[in-house]
Amino acid sequence: MDERSLDFLADLKVPFIKIGSGDANNFPLLIKAASMKIPLIISTGMQTMSTVDKIVEIMNQAGNDMYSLMHCVSSYPTAPSDCNLRMIPTLMQRFPNVIIGYSGHELGVCITKAAVLLGARIIERHFTLNKHQKGSDHLCSLEPKELISLVQSIGKFKSKQSLHIPTYNVNEIIEMLGGEDEHLAAAIAEVSEKEILQSELACRRKLGKSIVAARNLDKGVDEDKPITENVLMP
Repeated sequence: MDERSLDFLADLKVPFIKIGSGDANNFPLLIKAASMKIPLIISTGMQTMSTVDKIVEIMNQAGNDMYSLMHCVSSYPTAPSDCNLRMIPTLMQRFPNVIIGYSGHELGVCITKAAVLLGARIIERHFTLNKHQKGSDHLCSLEPKELISLVQSIGKFKSKQSLHIPTYNVNEIIEMLGGEDEHLAAAIAEVSEKEILQSELACRRKLGKSIVAARNLDKGVDEDKPITENVLMP
């Protein structure tokens, strides 16, 4: 995403704009997006809590309260033990005036259901017609039957007024989901802090932003080495 793309989306009059995890620390982009007064959905994969704090600060400075933060782990597919769903209530407590959602890349739908019961109020899952198609996203995407199942389950939560409670504890969630997934307990285990996970590093090398380009860099910069001041200076 870049600023020209933001202008293009604004011209299309889209109902909201999604800022992916790879751009969550692109602060110049976020400052422009915050000023446009278009609802924003901001994923937080590959980011630390200090970066999330900065995102909220930018929104507050712009007087923009039309945004949500999505708990996300940028690993395709995400192992249950890396899903860190307990980060959802942590974000809810830290930012009580912000809607918290979940952008999931795990296999199946049970863990996403648990995210809803933990307090996620916006859900994003990738969609495919065939998990076996070429590309890293297809395997962790939902096929039509899975998506229908997820939507119906969330509908049942609403009809039973299950979502009137902001968040459930671990034992309650496991009981409510009836042991649908043997790996669920790992996905909702205690989380000490928000950090960049080992499983996210491959994606971060491709999509993460460590610097916003102001000029072209010389060829030959090793992608596995950090960009230093000597490389950046003309």
